[in-house]
Amino acid sequence: VRLLEVRDRGLAHRVQNHPLIGIPGFVQDLIAGRTEAEAVARFEHENRMAERAALLTHDGVVFASWLVSNQGLAKTTFAERDEFAQMMEDFGVPPPVIVTGIENALAATVIHEENEALLLDPEFMLLGERWFPNWRAEHREGFRRLVGAMGMLASRGRIDPRDVRLLDWAIRLEDWDVAPLMCITLCRWFGANGRLHEMKGFIEQLVPHATGLERVVLRGHLVTIAMLRGDYRTGLVENERIEAELQAFRDDDDYSKNLQATITQQIDCLIELDRLDDAERRWQEAHDLLPQLTEHQGEAEARLMGQLAHLRREQDRSDDAIAAASQAVQLAVDHDCPEVLIAELRHTKADLLRRADRDREAVEELNA
Repeated sequence: VRLLEVRDRGLAHRVQNHPLIGIPGFVQDLIAGRTEAEAVARFEHENRMAERAALLTHDGVVFASWLVSNQGLAKTTFAERDEFAQMMEDFGVPPPVIVTGIENALAATVIHEENEALLLDPEFMLLGERWFPNWRAEHREGFRRLVGAMGMLASRGRIDPRDVRLLDWAIRLEDWDVAPLMCITLCRWFGANGRLHEMKGFIEQLVPHATGLERVVLRGHLVTIAMLRGDYRTGLVENERIEAELQAFRDDDDYSKNLQATITQQIDCLIELDRLDDAERRWQEAHDLLPQLTEHQGEAEARLMGQLAHLRREQDRSDDAIAAASQAVQLAVDHDCPEVLIAELRHTKADLLRRADRDREAVEELNA
């Protein structure tokens, strides 16, 4: 870009994000006075792209265009193409199409094999939008079918963590309507199993593209991850911002659930920052919201009672802390809460019992 600016600042600005801007020959052609279209055509001619693309069958085009959506990489070898095709059937593409597509694209030298993987050649990857203009549409049908199946299963409480493959596909297809909702659904499973941090990369990719309440929820998950790493000051500041932004969604069905979750996170931060009076006030506000929750009310109440146990411990009210922890454990068990939550609450209770020199009961709780 700096080389082009010497010749023509307007041209440099116009092509600064061109897919070929990192190719020396393309830049030199522009400096020599060729137009953008002429420089692209010269690059394609030198790489025999038209001649090679003409050898592609329909299946070869389907596979090559899928590699455009998959960032140019298929994690398989030519020898393992049959097994790879069976796995890819989950994405709505019949195995024979994958196998013949691989064979044809490799013969056409549009893809090549390297380091235990099949790669789309760089020139086709760089100009994929030009050579495979319908790649999003060609893969949309199978993608939408799988998204519908995932949504149906999730509505019945069946969330499969392996669906991160589908989320990755949604991001590669730049489907910003589907991807944030899919990420929020998957975060439910990863959070319930104490693995929310594994979703951090996906969440960060999606926050800039999400809108409305979805964006607020995704930001809330990032705050949770920060808190799990002990950054309570950031957690408190971000949660206060999120709570303020939630006021714009008071008519949304999930408003009370998200508000209650946001305040609950603030309580954890306030306790850790030794602002116990503020934590007590916010705890009461969160508890008052429980009747407004349409689902998972028992889980929310169990979490709140666990927080109350922490708060009473910091206030040196040992008996009240143990009573709250006991109630939290009972609520979690009665409402079939996630096992990771039950384990966490039992650990809290056992720690309180140990502090009160009730070691035998503490050991029984840990054994449970």
